Amino acid sequence: MDEVKFTPVLMIRPALDDGTGALRNADIKVIGLHGKNDIEIQNVIEIASRRARRDNLFDQVVVADLTNKSNLEMIQEQVARALNLRLSDGMWYRWRCYQTGTSIIADRARQICEQIRRKGRILIILHNLFQSFDIEQVGIPFGDTHGGCKILLASTNEEVIKHKMKTDTIISL
Repeated sequence: MDEVKFTPVLMIRPALDDGTGALRNADIKVIGLHGKNDIEIQNVIEIASRRARRDNLFDQVVVADLTNKSNLEMIQEQVARALNLRLSDGMWYRWRCYQTGTSIIADRARQICEQIRRKGRILIILHNLFQSFDIEQVGIPFGDTHGGCKILLASTNEEVIKHKMKTDTIISL
């Protein structure tokens, strides 16, 4: 008897269809993508990104790959890098924030938010989430604050996606 072999695309097709549907749905702003295998998650992200560009769903697709040591400042750096944004930093910047009583995290979030708001329709993909965080503290506007911004949160950590992040829909691989 011949063994049946499935190509990775066939195995992830239902998730791709769900993901594409979620990207097209105006009521869904934050999508959670969970899977046990990081390679499958990466494949879904790559194919969904290509489909989004091909179908002209977004003006820009931004992918930030996080690490298990990511804190808010590191997440902001990753998002800013993906947006080609150079965040204010350095000793004098930190001193000015200290003198004015401005939180560095809050000021950097303001810079990121301003950059994203200048964009039209934007898809922000945060890949490899290991812990929960407040999306707004990073500076990513969504929902009523930026109707053209969608966020795709991807992780192998089921607890983070299903219970700790505020998502409108969850796609499981």
